[in-house]
Amino acid sequence: MTQAPTAQIEAVLDLTAWTVPMQGPEDFGALWNALEPSLHGRDLSRTPVHTWDAPQGTVRLEIVRLDPAAAVAGPRTTVSLVAVREAPAPADRCEVCARARRPAPRAGLRCDACAADGGSGRICGDHAVLLEGALTATCADHRPRCQECGDLASFWCAGASCRSRTAWCARHRATPPQGSGAPYCPGCHRIAFPGCEEPGCAAAGTIACDWHGPDRRPCGLKACTRHARRWQVFGPEAIGLGLCRAHGGVRDVPAEELLRQICAGAVRRRRPVLPSLQAFGHTLRNCGHRELAVDYTRVRSLLAALRSRADADGMRDLGRGMDRAATRWDRELGKLRGSAGTGEQLVERLRQLVVAQDPRYGAELARGLRLEEYKPAITSQDRSREATLWVLVPGHLREVADRGASRLTAYSGQLGVTIRLAGDRNGQRRGNR
Repeated sequence: MTQAPTAQIEAVLDLTAWTVPMQGPEDFGALWNALEPSLHGRDLSRTPVHTWDAPQGTVRLEIVRLDPAAAVAGPRTTVSLVAVREAPAPADRCEVCARARRPAPRAGLRCDACAADGGSGRICGDHAVLLEGALTATCADHRPRCQECGDLASFWCAGASCRSRTAWCARHRATPPQGSGAPYCPGCHRIAFPGCEEPGCAAAGTIACDWHGPDRRPCGLKACTRHARRWQVFGPEAIGLGLCRAHGGVRDVPAEELLRQICAGAVRRRRPVLPSLQAFGHTLRNCGHRELAVDYTRVRSLLAALRSRADADGMRDLGRGMDRAATRWDRELGKLRGSAGTGEQLVERLRQLVVAQDPRYGAELARGLRLEEYKPAITSQDRSREATLWVLVPGHLREVADRGASRLTAYSGQLGVTIRLAGDRNGQRRGNR
């Protein structure tokens, strides 16, 4: 249950248009004592608002609850003032309203230009001008003008150069590619949405080239999603590094430079994770470095040399990223060395099978067989791979080996591992990686 209010009338006293300042409870009490007798005998139910006008301003009484028994007020009618509205202090009043000699509401915004002219700078919502792109308010007289043509501005540019501090008109507004988002002036739009580097393409370039030049900075040329080139150095499912047309030819690049480019591009990503040694090997193989691709000990040494030069070259982020990957690389190298030992044993058994089952070419093939790489089987919830033995065959016997595909299948069954010939004429692997 709720207790019923004791007053017969509940009302709000509105003094926003009253010019006499109220200093305390005594002033409010004196004002009410002067006004209350004029309510006696008046039917308060006819209108919810009752007004008193005087040279000092206007006082309004707003009825919010009325007991029907007290519709006609008298000396014994009890009144409770539930709220009092006061005019804002002079420093909080809207300057525009004050200049027009209107009742000045409390002003929650500020015009810095008015304040610079010696005023309070306070403006109400009715007289504030808010341009798109920022919450910077001005009065109508101080509305900013376009940086380019001088017309009244309609937005603040949020671009890299303007940073919401420079205003522009609608004619000098550049629309983002998707047609939405923060407004830009033409100059900032060109910075944020450069054109695609592909000749004749009008689309915005959104994928930057990650190739680092002699100055240790990325190239930065951009292409649209249709013309962008991705260098898949992190595996087939991860987003690779971006390359422009000038840096797209990675096949003839020295191995040391390839490793530097991959590491430098990786540490600039939002979640920097450097590739594994085997991922480096896959990229090296595709770029023409077939022997180095499976020499993981040497790959690790090249990475260590790159790390030792990183700080001196001014690439501290690269150094920190390689430090985080060092333990993982060393652990992987240990496993790969163990796999290499298993692979050598399998190749020796393969030589014996070739000699025994190929009377014509077996002895010569066996003498030329060399291990390229052995990858043990992987069986997990996320990934599975059969054990694979990659072997190298002398070039003059490659055609013979290719014709003996049926024998290769038989050897695989006898050894319990899939055997594949490493490298075609272009140095690429065939079959699974």
